[in-house]
Amino acid sequence: MGTNGALITDAVATRMRDAGISLDGATAATHDAFRGVAGSFDRSVQALENRIDAGIRCGVRFTVTKKNHTELGRLIAFSRAHRVHRFCVYWLVPSGRATSTPICR
Repeated sequence: MGTNGALITDAVATRMRDAGISLDGATAATHDAFRGVAGSFDRSVQALENRIDAGIRCGVRFTVTKKNHTELGRLIAFSRAHRVHRFCVYWLVPSGRATSTPICR
């Protein structure tokens, strides 16, 4: 990210530092199906690794649905193996694409 920094307050800097990466499953097949974009899992994992390698604290965020709940344990193991600093689990709040995309329900 390139910026002149004019809008980066202490609060914004903290949010940037603590930002997490959302993963919709422990595999590319599951994550990419949720996102509707082939290769999005690999790009998200690379972003996660880049941040951690740069010394930036980073977490994984996972929204549980009927279609991915069986991958929770594997995703926790994946996160530990990748030295993730925190792991957050969220419940699906039906809004946006989650109201009309069968894979999210």
